[in-house]
Amino acid sequence: MTTKARIVGWVGGVAIGLGVWGAGLAGCGAGAFHMRAARDAVTIGQPPEGRAQIVFFMPGRSREVAGLVDQRGTYYGQIRAETVLVRDVPPGRYRFYAIRERNGYAVDVPLLAAGQTAYIGGVDPLITSFVWRSMSGCDAEAIEARRSLSTLARMEPDPDVPLETILRELGDIPRRTGEADRDLDAMSGAHRALHTVDAESLARGGDCDAAATSGSETTTTSAGTSTGADTTDAASPGTDTGTSTGASADATGDAQTTTP
Repeated sequence: MTTKARIVGWVGGVAIGLGVWGAGLAGCGAGAFHMRAARDAVTIGQPPEGRAQIVFFMPGRSREVAGLVDQRGTYYGQIRAETVLVRDVPPGRYRFYAIRERNGYAVDVPLLAAGQTAYIGGVDPLITSFVWRSMSGCDAEAIEARRSLSTLARMEPDPDVPLETILRELGDIPRRTGEADRDLDAMSGAHRALHTVDAESLARGGDCDAAATSGSETTTTSAGTSTGADTTDAASPGTDTGTSTGASADATGDAQTTTP
């Protein structure tokens, strides 16, 4: 074999190898981002009467999209780097999951009462694993994360994308949530507390000091944010706990069958 033939063969082998490697990476992602800029105004921290509010967000950079579901398989939407999703839900007990890179992560909300707002965020450091945690507490990271809400783009599910497409991309949801449940249930102490929206932080509304009040008084829009807005319209599209694939929660946390 000539030198030229060897070089051509080597280049071809490298190209094939890179192609297979790239395809593998594509298969490990969380799919496309099926969201659009929100077209209404929502006041974070002020759910409609008789409802509670969930604020899902990623305050920093992230390499992947995260799909959001609850313990009944109800789909809420997606978040990615520097975005926020606000949904209002019936009072009840919840467990919220982020599904990304074919892994599931859980945050427990033992009891969410009417008028309360729970903050749940994704942190995706470049050198450590993704963390899905409560941002309702008084630790420094949670306070700083809530301050960032005024800089995030608020999103809502794109109504033109079929739910079936999204669920297919999320993969085996029961398996992912089951794995996340086992991981969460094995935690204890401070580690478990990091993944739980506790009653104390909910009762305080997440405002641990004056600097954190931006997380409960900021009105977000699709183009950015403005503070101190008087307009409150917390009913995002499909506000009846998102797009249901199962059941919603009532005030006691029991399952209550709904129609998608």
